[in-house]
Amino acid sequence: MNAWSLRLVKLAYGLIALAVLLSAVAFFPPRWFLPLPYALLPMAPNQPVLIVCWIGSMIALAYGLLRFGPKRIMISTGTFAYLFLIYVFVVAMPSADRWRGEKPFANRVRQIIDGRTADLTFFGNSELSFYLELPRAVPEYRSRSELNDAVRQGRVHWLVTRRRDLDYLPAPFHVAASETTYLWNTNERNRNAMVLVQVEWPRR
Repeated sequence: MNAWSLRLVKLAYGLIALAVLLSAVAFFPPRWFLPLPYALLPMAPNQPVLIVCWIGSMIALAYGLLRFGPKRIMISTGTFAYLFLIYVFVVAMPSADRWRGEKPFANRVRQIIDGRTADLTFFGNSELSFYLELPRAVPEYRSRSELNDAVRQGRVHWLVTRRRDLDYLPAPFHVAASETTYLWNTNERNRNAMVLVQVEWPRR
């Protein structure tokens, strides 16, 4: 390994080591170091597992720094990556599912429409069909003009749309269900929350 290669390896390893050290902020409440609304985020999930992974990373870091060389760098960075992926994909992401509103919202939609899938329509959010698991495809309108024409013609009864699009509906309606939002959501995220509305104009 020539001098330039060694410098680059040391720089890269130093950045990785810095990231490992800074990851310790996950042990503290977000309100200590994040601005609003992100300061309201919950703590990192499953702290005991996080501690074990962090300590393991620190041991790997010490191993790499003790006698700096290609083999030790490979082993220590591999350990960092392995522990990071275990925590993120095995622990953190499954735990974060409770903060995802799509599946509970889909369950609520299923309960409300009670099998009347022919009455259901999407506007710009057909991805919800994955969670709904309905026996038939749900029609989707992709433009406001197309949706408004269908509403005026009485062809829309139950509509799943985004909260930001409610102002454009040309008919009386009431919101029957809403995707859950949280204090740490931005205004933009809240406006993008899904809602199930019942259009109140008589259908033809």
